[in-house]
Formats: sequence, structure tokens, C-alpha cells
Amino acid sequence: MIRLLLVMAPAVCIASGIGASNLIRYFTKSLRYRNTQGKMPFEVSLLGIFTVFFICCIFVFHGTIIGAEVYSNPSVIIASKN
Repeated sequence: MIRLLLVMAPAVCIASGIGASNLIRYFTKSLRYRNTQGKMPFEVSLLGIFTVFFICCIFVFHGTIIGAEVYSNPSVIIASKN
């Protein structure tokens, strides 16, 4: 499981970065061109940007806590000695 985490983590980080970047670009375009038709209201765009930022912060916090839990487990050290 740890090897899978080490192999897949970079690919997942790149994919999530591309997705977050596209979402932020979409919301900021809505903020820039508020007077055109078919765009979101100002409040919805701000809420979207805040939500993306909040989810990114939770992702970093979750990754830090889970990484500390997985790599500080004594069974990882014992299993690698065999």
C-alpha cells in the first residue's frame, strides 16, 4: 500500500493541480467579465474561489496527517528489515 502511495501521489497531485487551476481560471474570468451575459454572479464566483482554496488547504492538511501516520507506524520499519 505504501508503494502504491509513493507511485501514485505525484500523478494525483499533478491532476488535481490542473483541475484546481482550471476551476480558478473559470471563476476569475467570471469575476473579470461581470457585465457579459451567461456568466456567474459575483457572489457565486467568490464562493467558488473560496471553496477551491478551502479544499486545497484541507488536502494539504490531510496529506500531512496521513503521511505522518503511515510513515511513523512501527510495522513499516519492521517489514522493511525482512
